[in-house]
Amino acid sequence: MRLVFAGAAHEVTGACFYLEDKEHKFLVDCGLFQGSKLAYQKNIEAFPFLASEIDFVLLTHAHLDHCGRLPRLVRLGFSGPIFATPPTVAIARLVLEDTLGLMLEGSVPKIFEEEDLKEALNRFVEVGYNTSREINHLSFTFREAGHILGSSFLEIESEKHRLLFSGDLGNAPSLLLSPPDKPFKAETLILEATYGDREHDDKMGKIAFLHEAVDYVIRTGGTLLIPAFAVERTQELLFIFDILSAHAKISKIPIYLDSPLAIDVVSVFRSFPDYLRPAVADKVVSGDDPFDFPSLRLVYSEALSKTLNDKPGPRIIIAGSGMMEGGRIQHHLVHLLDDPRNMLFVPCFQAKGTLGRQIIDGAKEVTIFNKTLPVKAKVVFANSFSSHADQPQILKWLEGQSPKRIFCVHGEEEGLLALKSKLEKQFPFAEIIIPSLNEGFEL
Repeated sequence: MRLVFAGAAHEVTGACFYLEDKEHKFLVDCGLFQGSKLAYQKNIEAFPFLASEIDFVLLTHAHLDHCGRLPRLVRLGFSGPIFATPPTVAIARLVLEDTLGLMLEGSVPKIFEEEDLKEALNRFVEVGYNTSREINHLSFTFREAGHILGSSFLEIESEKHRLLFSGDLGNAPSLLLSPPDKPFKAETLILEATYGDREHDDKMGKIAFLHEAVDYVIRTGGTLLIPAFAVERTQELLFIFDILSAHAKISKIPIYLDSPLAIDVVSVFRSFPDYLRPAVADKVVSGDDPFDFPSLRLVYSEALSKTLNDKPGPRIIIAGSGMMEGGRIQHHLVHLLDDPRNMLFVPCFQAKGTLGRQIIDGAKEVTIFNKTLPVKAKVVFANSFSSHADQPQILKWLEGQSPKRIFCVHGEEEGLLALKSKLEKQFPFAEIIIPSLNEGFEL
């Protein structure tokens, strides 16, 4: 079997892995490159395989860096099925439709057309967790990854090979999701390293952490501005604010969810309670909606979004994009970043090259819409909110494995090297490899 790394090699985005044996040519994920100045060029470059020869795609989850090039794959000739869990199918539809909208309005470079998206969406085939599917002597199983709703790691088995793709592993314990399942033993592991060089802050302190942030703007009369991914991070924030709304002072503060995509994704969470943590699922089924509360204001229209910056504090605004590279968050930053009464609370991973990374790395000023803005708002980076496993969690998840080789992917250089070093100690007889983009290996 041959494995080619067509993305997420020496970087976090663009996940795409090509596998070929005598009977199959297929992909695990087909995601968008994001963040760097070279991302657009990478997204339009030819794949290191012929799209028309791909038999099927296995999609681990619906984040754009894992599903964003699927319509382009179709545009270049792919006509097979795309297998994914039911929540992944529902969320991917929303994410890809939103991406097309941004392309059509010129916010991001266009890499596919509307007809490509429609055809890609028609190719989805739903497969639940723990349900093995077989295609010509090759079987695959989606298992709970605990990263976002419906996210999976993949167990793939043929007559000669057992492969384990971690996908994106969740940061357990999660407020919304069950922890990652224990994987089967495999000879070849493809392992994410997003946080391969660190340990998260106290994970169960998320509620207290956010409470402190709200108290800050109550004292200052300012705005708590939260750039958040539309999928998972926003829903977790709503879940926490639902809990915090029991406090009298907080219940009076308006919380604006200024992200049409995030609002739509909330509906998907309500539609798939079986994929939530049992305690959260029980609340959804009983009608005690954990994603709604009296002070929540849903902002669909762009016109209403623009009026938010004229409203007095204290107030809370949740908006995308999570890495602050585009979307409504940028308009809010222009109006709010230069005021020390405000807090920018960053609960998401910030890739190198993004506006968000500049800010959390301590930039004193940034440029948005060709305007140079001083960063005077209080900036807080809350990595405990990450939905990615940290180094100790990754190593624990691998306990009991005895692989021949491990490929470290989906990470920046520091995380990849740190995780590689730890893996060499944990698995002294395994080959630990950090592959380069489009590099291929015979398994």
